[in-house]
Amino acid sequence: MPWTNYHSHTIFSDGSDKPALYLKEALRQGVHTYGFSCHAPVPFETDWCMKRERLEDYYEEIKILKEKYYSNINILISLEVDFVPGLVSPNDDIFRNSALDYIIGSVHFVDAFQDGTPWGIDISCEVFEDGLERIWKGDIQKATRRYYELVREMIVQSNPTIIGHFDKIRMHNRANKYYSENEGWYKDEIFKTLEVIRAAKSLMEVNTRGMYKGYTNEPYPSLWILSEAKKMAIPIVLNSDAHKPVEITARFPETAIMLSKAGYKELFNWIDKNWQSFPFNESGIII
Repeated sequence: MPWTNYHSHTIFSDGSDKPALYLKEALRQGVHTYGFSCHAPVPFETDWCMKRERLEDYYEEIKILKEKYYSNINILISLEVDFVPGLVSPNDDIFRNSALDYIIGSVHFVDAFQDGTPWGIDISCEVFEDGLERIWKGDIQKATRRYYELVREMIVQSNPTIIGHFDKIRMHNRANKYYSENEGWYKDEIFKTLEVIRAAKSLMEVNTRGMYKGYTNEPYPSLWILSEAKKMAIPIVLNSDAHKPVEITARFPETAIMLSKAGYKELFNWIDKNWQSFPFNESGIII
């Protein structure tokens, strides 16, 4: 049975290889639907976002691959778009008025240092700790609350198709270094965010990157969050956030088992220009 993956990065942003190599590996792994979703341009310097002048080349290259492989695999084009208030949003015309099949909305930056440099919470532990001290005076609760506030603001303002790794800030909370997810204030933020996702009727991604990179033992979001999301009937897609071809379906089988334990019986897949739900097991989606 096949898998699907709607979150991947190529050499156009911070991936390791050209798009064609990802497709060849996806075909080898029996993937049914594959979505390219390179990091969208942002109006400040980063090491991992696409340059704006490369957008059209990116669109054209994926279009050519669609035409070449259309009979072998369902290929979609997307961008993972950051939300930084006043600077970039999934709702910006440059992304909405384009050839994209869908948009992943993600928060990777939480406010900024005194010189205006956005604080990246998805970079190194050193950068995370530096921002936590210099911007938030070490108050992890304030920083984390602000992160989830931004996630909710992004969803309300721009309603992206898929909400990317919405609890990604916990990647630095290994062994409960900063807080326990059982703390009341943290649960409050999660429940408020889930309510916004439900109201927006967005798809929520289950992202395995933290697992295969060794940051977490569970996907983003955590399993207890997935159990609550299921109670709210929030639809999900299973993604790997692949930056290398070998990562396309990394840790999918065991994550599928986790999802079943959380109560999920179906994953969503884009077929015939429409999102549809399909049953799944540890071997893939049953189409």
